[in-house]
Amino acid sequence: MVSKLVLLANLLGLFLIDAFLLADVRITQTIPTSMTAGTDVRVSVTVEKGELSGFAKFQLDLPAGLSVTAIETKGASFTFADGKAKFIWMALPPGPNFKFSYTLSADASATGILPIAGRLSYIEDNERKTYELPPSTIELSGSTAVTTTHSSTEESGPDGSMGTGEQPAEGQEPAHTVTIPATTDYDLVSAAEALLRHPQARCLW
Repeated sequence: MVSKLVLLANLLGLFLIDAFLLADVRITQTIPTSMTAGTDVRVSVTVEKGELSGFAKFQLDLPAGLSVTAIETKGASFTFADGKAKFIWMALPPGPNFKFSYTLSADASATGILPIAGRLSYIEDNERKTYELPPSTIELSGSTAVTTTHSSTEESGPDGSMGTGEQPAEGQEPAHTVTIPATTDYDLVSAAEALLRHPQARCLW
């Protein structure tokens, strides 16, 4: 009975020690819950690491439709390929905590609810350890089309040709307008011939 109590106490002690060590690392990031397709958002990541130092890798696993570009890496090398964004530090920044940031981009064709997973892998006491981030999801809505309206100040002449609506100055001959029929069948050659037949248009060709 006593031996069982001693064993239980040892296991409980190990559990408390592990929990205490894991509590030294805490990561929060400002990932939004929703985005519009075709837009970008800046995400800030705060790492509370306590006395942790040395090699570490922060990785995000992204589905198709989302991508990441680095903004501020705090000395980390950055790569993004095959849906994986990796920030790698050969030595973590000094101090108990630090921040870095990245741009999260949504493709214009991306839709639905997309999951994002992340983790920080690091070396402590010559052992590899991993801090798993809570899973995040982003709901993507369709992009909004923008319609541009172009206005024209040209006026139609009596023969149907388009002019600028300006009157010639006194003593100045009116400008000649060459009208090309508005048909879908004429090509560049017929347009050139129409210009060349007009004496005052030859100098423009």
